[in-house]
Amino acid sequence: AFMAQGGTLRTDARVTRIARDGVRATGVELPGRGVLAADAVVCTTDPWQTHEALLGGHDLDASTASRMASGGVAWPTAYVHLLVEGDIPDAPWRAQLLLPEPWLVGDHALRELPLRYLPGGEGATPEGHTTVQVAVETSWSWWSDDDAKSTAILDVRRTALVTQVLTRLNALHPGLSRRVRRAEVITPDQFHAATGAHQGITGGWLGTVDAARNPLQRQNAAVALAQHAQALHEAMAALRLSKLAAGMVEPI
Repeated sequence: AFMAQGGTLRTDARVTRIARDGVRATGVELPGRGVLAADAVVCTTDPWQTHEALLGGHDLDASTASRMASGGVAWPTAYVHLLVEGDIPDAPWRAQLLLPEPWLVGDHALRELPLRYLPGGEGATPEGHTTVQVAVETSWSWWSDDDAKSTAILDVRRTALVTQVLTRLNALHPGLSRRVRRAEVITPDQFHAATGAHQGITGGWLGTVDAARNPLQRQNAAVALAQHAQALHEAMAALRLSKLAAGMVEPI
């Protein structure tokens, strides 16, 4: 519908800055391509990416700046991927595992674990297997402190994360750990390096070529892009209501 109204969709065009004239957005800057002028800019990234990375930290009142610096709506997330032999009967696509006791990861207390199940033949999961993805909210400092700069200590933390996750999944799926054929941990630091998302917070996902090469991350990308597309659709509807021509707005 957007392109039918004269809009143009550009891919592989990461935005590094929102250009402004005073308080008015006038376009977006693309690496090596200069500024692409626009009558309106619709931005669907998270607040940190929008205000800090794209607008340079300007125009925030002291109260909002303080809340963004000290809080945030999400925590840096580590992803534990488990390749399990065989099927997991009656496993939903998504689930939320509530923890009977808080699990302390760094200085963050976890009370639930979001789960995703990818059956054989879906995404990167081979036939006859199931991929279980577990999102573990952590603290940025746990991955970026001086100790974490040691490869040996980082490996110990990754192993501890997998062990703790398997302990909790075994309560949900008895014997699951005996069927695990491969495990990997994608840390917030890795996610930050691959996508530019602030402190690896997945709510600020910005796709890159490197991230897209990871098959399991492509599953995340599909969900994130769908969410961003919905946000764009709602923003476009708001622009139409304000009598701005939809064909003059170009998503980047």
